Amino acid sequence: MSTVYLPVEISRRELVAKTMLAGSLAASGHLVLMFRSDLFDRVGWPGPGIYIGKNVFRSAPPSDVSFLKRMQMSGVRIWHLDEEGGIYLGDGEAPWREFLSRRFNPKLLGPKDKVLAWGEWQAEYFSKQELSASVHITGHVNFDVCRPDYAEALATFDSQQTSGAENYILVNTRFVLSNSRTSGNEHLMHSATIRGFFDQDLMFDKLVTDGHLYYDFIQMVVGLANRFPDRQIVLRPHPGEDSESYRRVFAPLKNVLVTGQGDVGSWIRRSSCIIHNGCTTAIQATIGGKPVITYMPRPDDRRATACLPNWIGAIAHDLDTVVALINNGQDMCDGGKWRRTISVLDTVEKLTSMVDAEAIGPSAEWALNSARLRCFRFRASEVARSLARTVSPRRADQFKHIQKFFDPTFFGRVPELTKAASQQFSTNLECKKLDSGCFAIRLAPNATRK
Repeated sequence: MSTVYLPVEISRRELVAKTMLAGSLAASGHLVLMFRSDLFDRVGWPGPGIYIGKNVFRSAPPSDVSFLKRMQMSGVRIWHLDEEGGIYLGDGEAPWREFLSRRFNPKLLGPKDKVLAWGEWQAEYFSKQELSASVHITGHVNFDVCRPDYAEALATFDSQQTSGAENYILVNTRFVLSNSRTSGNEHLMHSATIRGFFDQDLMFDKLVTDGHLYYDFIQMVVGLANRFPDRQIVLRPHPGEDSESYRRVFAPLKNVLVTGQGDVGSWIRRSSCIIHNGCTTAIQATIGGKPVITYMPRPDDRRATACLPNWIGAIAHDLDTVVALINNGQDMCDGGKWRRTISVLDTVEKLTSMVDAEAIGPSAEWALNSARLRCFRFRASEVARSLARTVSPRRADQFKHIQKFFDPTFFGRVPELTKAASQQFSTNLECKKLDSGCFAIRLAPNATRK
């Protein structure tokens, strides 16, 4: 038995997939702690275990290693699995490798740690770095749970997420630089993440490209609403975008819904097709067997666009082509070019088998009691921080921004997703709430391991 730590930073992007992974691990006899990504950083780690995630590095290199050192001192082994481990700007693997090199410094990991790569070219890059940590191709759970294998277990949850809506036209956007939640000055000029990831020329190219596409997509959605007055169109902005800007524009259009609620996988599974530009959801939809329309009104914008998703689906350069593709039920047009980037799709099964080969952590009861104590400390620290925010408007604004990303209400749906995982893995799982930011998942008493 191992104790496994699964951090959650952006609930709506990570929660469903990580709960399914937690269910598989628990069904195999392990104790899994799912928690707000900064919780144990602030109050100490419950004990030795396996950490699967990327939040140990909070910035581009040179990264702050204080989090890593505290984890290593607590006996926590790092299995680094990036949420954004392969879909980058540029038209080919050379610029992608350059972006990957800016994500984190894998040489900071030790011989008991692991680097988990989405696909072949990432593993090739890491393997040339002479690392202490071992390198494994695992894919990512966010893609695994898009497979039709999970659709039945998630059917009830998906219906709740979409309020029963189905067969709508789904439009996914990701124009974060030009349509940010935060001010342009804060987001572009003072963000260590943005400044560390983009050089100045590329940052401004990306800003202009995003700005063009932001208005192009608004124009396209207005056109679709008028061409298909009896069809519902659902627009889902990236979590980092300002959703209100879309709501203001589309308010007069009764058949356009702008929503960031719930998990994007639910909205993909219940859609008739999706429309995107440079969005990871195109690959997720393809894995799920959904038709994809890649809207490219500016096909020459390649340097500042994530080209891999744009190699997928039926290409449309104008509104008339989009309408024709929707009417004709377009082909998938999947040439499989994404498979060197995402080379494993049974990620949940692979990670479970890897954890099964380890035995890291104290007894489940000891780990649970230790985690409860730390959650109590965390709640006390949150009360203190809440008092500080009442006298500091800037801290209050930062807190609201962080909470929008984490979405504690959505995180609270771990118990119902655990029930779906019980169905998926044909066993009885137990989910205990230790804090509003932490759940423990394990095999229920007298239940049989899968």
